[in-house]
Amino acid sequence: MAPLPRSTELPSRARCPCCGYPTLTSRAYYEICELCWWEDEPLDDETEASVANHGMTLSQARENFRTHGVMYDPAADPRLSGPDGPRERAIKQALIADFEALATAEPGARQAIAARIDTHERHLREILHGKLDDGPDRRPLTPTKTWLALLVAVLLAISFYTAISHGAPPLANMLVAAVVLLVALAGLAVERIRARRAR
Repeated sequence: MAPLPRSTELPSRARCPCCGYPTLTSRAYYEICELCWWEDEPLDDETEASVANHGMTLSQARENFRTHGVMYDPAADPRLSGPDGPRERAIKQALIADFEALATAEPGARQAIAARIDTHERHLREILHGKLDDGPDRRPLTPTKTWLALLVAVLLAISFYTAISHGAPPLANMLVAAVVLLVALAGLAVERIRARRAR
């Protein structure tokens, strides 16, 4: 029988301190569990507020996982991808079932279970990437962004024309361009913050 893939073999993985399943490469390296979303920050106490997990304690995250299947309460889920949808919840339930089956499986059945675990985890990653790709930050240019882009283009053209026609030194030309670009980036950042607050 071929050996189990390292990615799903229980001895090679670390168990997430929140959900308790073997989803981490190693412990205390800020790796995020694909199952419960706990970021594995080194903590001395389960009642200590975790900076990496939005101030939540490990005990709170464990209780949320038991209740909701994820470390967050759905009503206060801060993830950019949003709360888990029905398909994600179904895949996670199947993943949990296979983790539990793998822990007690006979040697002849472990390879098939490990392959299913790989498939479940791949599907979760595909769903997450799809959500982020389709999210508000990936929408086409809004009218504000379009006008801002046009303004930047006009200002850059004017600054280059002025510098060339009046013989300004290259350094001055570069400084003008840098200021214009910084203004544009600041405008885009402000708009992105407003869009996130509006969600």
